[in-house]
Amino acid sequence: MTPPPPRLVDLGLPHVSLVSALHGACFEDGWRPQTFLDLIQGGGVFGLLALDWRDRPLGFALTRLTVGEGEILTLGVLREARQQGVGKLLLSGLCARLAVLGCHVLFLEVAETNNPAQRLYESFGFRQVGRRKDYYTHLDGSREAALVMRRDLLT
Repeated sequence: MTPPPPRLVDLGLPHVSLVSALHGACFEDGWRPQTFLDLIQGGGVFGLLALDWRDRPLGFALTRLTVGEGEILTLGVLREARQQGVGKLLLSGLCARLAVLGCHVLFLEVAETNNPAQRLYESFGFRQVGRRKDYYTHLDGSREAALVMRRDLLT
């Protein structure tokens, strides 16, 4: 028997520590709980949490909306849940919610070497509109460019 597909729930203050731990598992430079708390309490920020059928977290996404323009602040999927549609589910959920809220355009940054994420974003209609040199700093001190991507939601 195949388990039910993952589901999305709104990410809120009760999830701050959990999402911080997830972020640390997905990225080498995990954000502290206080960072998530500050973002969520700052206004215009909302997120989604992807859970499996046993309510185990699989991934998360956080976005900010300001005057019709959105930005994906972070989106991560646990390694063991990748290539299973979790990223697509999160991105679909964000885009749908942002469109309902009147978002016209959505931006994000992605590491230049993160080809799987770039392919996901491109499959949703995102296109590169810029490049930020040395945007990310890795734990070993090396730096990496970020690609700035954009998608129109409401035309």
